[in-house]
Amino acid sequence: MKDYGGYYKYAKQYYEQGEYEQALGYIEYAIKYSPYEEKFQEFKKEIELRINKTPVFNEPKKEIDLDTQDISLYTSQAETNKENGQYNLAIEDYTKVIELDPENNWSYQSRAQCYYELNQYEEAIEDYTKAIEIVSDWWGYYRNRGRCYEELRQYNHAIKDYSKMVELNPKDSYGYILRADCYKILKKHELAIKDYTKAIKLGPEFYWNYKARAECYEALKKFELAKKDNKEALKLSLDKGMTLFKDGDFEKAASFLEVAAELNPDDEKIASALKSAQNGKIDITICTKKGLMTLGFIDDKKADDIINARNEGRTWYNYQEFAQEFNFQPHEQLEIEEKIAFPLKQGVKFGRTVDF
Repeated sequence: MKDYGGYYKYAKQYYEQGEYEQALGYIEYAIKYSPYEEKFQEFKKEIELRINKTPVFNEPKKEIDLDTQDISLYTSQAETNKENGQYNLAIEDYTKVIELDPENNWSYQSRAQCYYELNQYEEAIEDYTKAIEIVSDWWGYYRNRGRCYEELRQYNHAIKDYSKMVELNPKDSYGYILRADCYKILKKHELAIKDYTKAIKLGPEFYWNYKARAECYEALKKFELAKKDNKEALKLSLDKGMTLFKDGDFEKAASFLEVAAELNPDDEKIASALKSAQNGKIDITICTKKGLMTLGFIDDKKADDIINARNEGRTWYNYQEFAQEFNFQPHEQLEIEEKIAFPLKQGVKFGRTVDF
């Protein structure tokens, strides 16, 4: 099997000349892109042992050829540019790496990722195909090429790649989900149901598999099965959404609560929680310590004091009494008013009274 991205080769060269930190950096890249390769893991342990127990004598160093130094430079520049969203510059650097090392499959993969971000899907497919020619048993290449085919609406090609992904990585539910989504678009609902069912067995905590399978059951007029799946999707999305909401992760919470609201549009509590998440307000009656600390002006001790007081039955109905009890400063009171939602007192209602 070829070395992934050439990083293992470069790690060995730096190791042989005694530059263990550089060697460690390259082998970590190799492991990142090929986490199941045992020889990479073993070599990393060997490097770390040398770093921790470097001999006092000077080992003879082997010269690294100029090409290797250039590859290291261009790879580093490319990774930095890609992380900064400068995809065209990254493409230029990956191209130089490929010119120096045409068998560097990971540079084809990385350049393909840049093309994907630039919506240049045909170019990305070409690079993923080249990477697969060099290393044919890495499931990630098939996943990524399949996504490109999806963007081009070439669903049968995508299904073929996702099938190879499933073959190489059968315990990962994601491959089944991707293939099922394509089957659903093509209205091959029975095949989609089969894949969603497999995905549910591998990852029963994900609501979207139930929701998507319910849509397939509805298309086949199997309404009781669809109803059962939608009920499970509602439970999972609501539970996850409320957990995130309590922790103050509003953006993610809203994405789950939107699904729950879609599945149960008449539930006022779900609608209220969704509105609060969209507004980015902590609910003082249910928030966790983690949620309080996301506000930035509440430290660990004060968060504990607030949670303990609430657990003992204390309730606050406005920001003034809350701020006074915990000695918040005036500028903090403004943030409390803006970022924390308090309950209404019993008997208090919005709007004017109406006589019947």
